[in-house]
Amino acid sequence: MENIMLDILDEVLDTEKTEKEEWKIKNDEEADWWIEIHEEKLVEVRRLRMQLKKTKTMMKYRLPSGELVKKFKAPEFKRNNDKLVKWLEDNQMDEYIEVKKQPKWKELKKAVKVINGAVVTEDGEIVEGVEVVERAPEFKVEV
Repeated sequence: MENIMLDILDEVLDTEKTEKEEWKIKNDEEADWWIEIHEEKLVEVRRLRMQLKKTKTMMKYRLPSGELVKKFKAPEFKRNNDKLVKWLEDNQMDEYIEVKKQPKWKELKKAVKVINGAVVTEDGEIVEGVEVVERAPEFKVEV
């Protein structure tokens, strides 16, 4: 989009012609003369600059029939969590590692019993955090 804008500005200001001519303003009178001749072109340049809106995430150019919009997307990150965690550990960046504590239910279930609707260890201690929900038996007829 910036190239389009530069092409338009070059066309409006006839930059190629002035570059070939190599004419330069030498005093205030010549500057005034140049401004008078190119005033319309300068107004057009200001108008074009006002139509181009550029932000960190997009660039927008307004036209009479609509808008040209170029959106800059944030990068996508494909992570290998095992490698990333190892790198964080190797670089002593433990504050960026999440540690989840989770019960090993499969092993615990083998070590406990259900007595009177409660989960109990072999020592008779009631395990907190586990509720026993009795389910009705299921009856099927298979043919």
